Amino acid sequence: MDVLELSNNLANVSNTVIAEKQNDFLQSNLGQVVNGAIDIGIKALVPDLLEDGVINIKNSLLNEGLENGVKTAINEAVNLGKSILGIFTGDFKNVQDIKSALAEGGLIDGVSKVLDSALQKAEDKNLVSKNVGNVLQTGKDIMMRNSKQSC
Repeated sequence: MDVLELSNNLANVSNTVIAEKQNDFLQSNLGQVVNGAIDIGIKALVPDLLEDGVINIKNSLLNEGLENGVKTAINEAVNLGKSILGIFTGDFKNVQDIKSALAEGGLIDGVSKVLDSALQKAEDKNLVSKNVGNVLQTGKDIMMRNSKQSC
């Protein structure tokens, strides 16, 4: 057995021991409390639209390692992109893309919040009159209600 092979074997054993200790910690009561606290922090800091994806990535990193965590991150980004594209083109590839777009706190809710904020700032700076702002707000709200009722 050469030095390189011996070194690789030691690294594999070391990684296995670390993974076992990490898994033991995650299964302990304290580990579950820490994991829950991280989830709460993510939900507080990350917009609703992204929170499930970020939590999935975190869980994949902790439970399955870096390689699977990166794969999960790529898949989550691709799925988000498909939902965004579906909103603008009206061409959804599957039911999950539609659910993502229409979910509470999903893409459409995110766009709605941005429109609300932009409209409020335009009114505050007198770029849009209050009457025009009210008409736009009412129209947007009707469209939001109709899109949620149709699914």
